[in-house]
Amino acid sequence: MTTELVHVGFGQVLAADRIVAIVTPGSSPTRRLIQQGREKGFTIDMTNGRRTKSVIFMDSGHVILSSVTPETLANRAVIRPIRQTISTAVEREGPQGQVGLGERESEGGEGRAIPLRGSPGPGGLGTNG
Repeated sequence: MTTELVHVGFGQVLAADRIVAIVTPGSSPTRRLIQQGREKGFTIDMTNGRRTKSVIFMDSGHVILSSVTPETLANRAVIRPIRQTISTAVEREGPQGQVGLGERESEGGEGRAIPLRGSPGPGGLGTNG
């Protein structure tokens, strides 16, 4: 079993499967949780003195402060599993070059594609990002 790591800035990484939530630090409840974590010794500052742009909550109760935006962290946490899914689908490529559609349709799935950020939407314009 391998552990996927997410780069949170300045050469520091976290285990992706242990992340519960990634949020911005602006709201009062988030600031309260950061303070409670500091009081209990569960807050880890990984900003290297820079402005905190995201707060990462771990399944262990730790509160991680990062200077990388939540959107960037979410993309880093998601991109590797997407690549693995694509490579697995390519390995199962059918005789006509259709990638895994037959299996999904036989299970009752609709086989819909979810557009990635910045990809062309239904009208052919890049409107999702």
